[in-house]
Amino acid sequence: TISSLVKDTTVKISVGDSEESVEKAFNCIKGAVKPCLQVIMPTSTTLMEYFYHLKASAMLDKIALLVRKAKSYCESVEFVAVDAFRAEDGFIKSCAKVAVENGATAITLADTEGAALREQYENLIKEVKESVDALVFVEPSNKLSLGVSLVIDSIKAGADGIKTSSI
Repeated sequence: TISSLVKDTTVKISVGDSEESVEKAFNCIKGAVKPCLQVIMPTSTTLMEYFYHLKASAMLDKIALLVRKAKSYCESVEFVAVDAFRAEDGFIKSCAKVAVENGATAITLADTEGAALREQYENLIKEVKESVDALVFVEPSNKLSLGVSLVIDSIKAGADGIKTSSI
């Protein structure tokens, strides 16, 4: 009901982790003027194995499957790389490529654990932007009291948008 009333804003919803949950998520926002389905998956070795019991190659397959399914329902699909800044070198680039190849129009690099430093933001943003043709957003943390500087550095590094909250 709410999604059909919102006219000038994109309504986003997480698709969960199965093909069935993608359809359910889309049914929740299909009345929105600007719907967007979000594929939110862990990308650090710790979270991939702890929550999903998957190695990197299997996670890439899962990302491809979910993004492709989401794209079959909705033009706007965003891949959110959870714990992106603790992922193995090069893995986020691989995730971004797989997501875009399967229909993602945006990538979000989430600093879930709040342990990334300014140089890490700059390097990862540039690496992803150079490897895919999609919007690249960041979701910085303020756990190290660097939130404001991370936002500024992310913009300088070419991020297309910043996701923040005052909580």
